[in-house]
Amino acid sequence: MFCKNCGDEVKEGQMVCLNCGFGPTKNNNFCHHCGADSVEGQIVCIKCGFEIKPSSVHDIYINEVKYELMKPYYQIEFRKIEETNEIYNGKFNWSAFLFSWMWCFTKGLTKQAFTVVVISIVTMGIGLIVMSVYLGANGTKLYYRVCRGEDFWF
Repeated sequence: MFCKNCGDEVKEGQMVCLNCGFGPTKNNNFCHHCGADSVEGQIVCIKCGFEIKPSSVHDIYINEVKYELMKPYYQIEFRKIEETNEIYNGKFNWSAFLFSWMWCFTKGLTKQAFTVVVISIVTMGIGLIVMSVYLGANGTKLYYRVCRGEDFWF
């Protein structure tokens, strides 16, 4: 991982770059994946092809108070999701699988919880099985998106 402000290499999970003193996800002067120079408005790194996201997305994600209060499981999984530019979905989330709509409510996924309940009622329970598998496979990434402040359906 490389600091997006100065391009210096930083360790995984490091909240501050020891070279420049900024958070490693602040600014877009360098690619977060390979450390190559980038310019304002650049969408993809020319050197490695990794997507360069605006720093505002990272600022919302790394809200120190909210992030530090999360369970270690989610801290680790969210870092992996962030580092892969959301390609990684997270490990299979057994809580989301077993408690589907209740898990959604506790994580702030209200629209998704109502959707699971309605589909379950309409399909007489068969939809609950399908939605539970989906939430187990994608629940961690959905929760990550909620923590970043995104408004989405599924």
